[in-house]
Amino acid sequence: MRTFRAFAVAAAILVATATPASAAAEHFTDNLTGEVFSCSGHTYTLQGEISGVFLFFLDAQGRHHFTLVSTTSSVTATDENGVVYNFTGAEAFHHQQTPFGTVGHFTLEHNFVTKGEGSVDQIRVVEQHLSPGEPTTHVTTTCFDIV
Repeated sequence: MRTFRAFAVAAAILVATATPASAAAEHFTDNLTGEVFSCSGHTYTLQGEISGVFLFFLDAQGRHHFTLVSTTSSVTATDENGVVYNFTGAEAFHHQQTPFGTVGHFTLEHNFVTKGEGSVDQIRVVEQHLSPGEPTTHVTTTCFDIV
């Protein structure tokens, strides 16, 4: 999703301005209107925005720490039949530099929820990365394509 674009911009700004043992936070919103998800039996078009905070910290040893957390706020999803759902959820990303490499963790969970039926479709991704090495990804989702 476009959240990563906001993340990359915030990261570049914060990395460029950080000094050792300093922390900086950047708050952001990202408009999701028009984003389309193809799920099991439905195609959803989103309306609304997410908001979040990106934190960059450079510790006393000069190692980088990044954290990004974002949540939905009054986001709706409309399917191909005009049925409106609530689109709820959050995502979190943390990256830490260590003397042995980097450690990264990403979690994303979003649900398409309708009154009386609960969660109809979901997007759930958990990824861990220890560098050097390959990431470990666990995906449990009913939405496979982001159009």
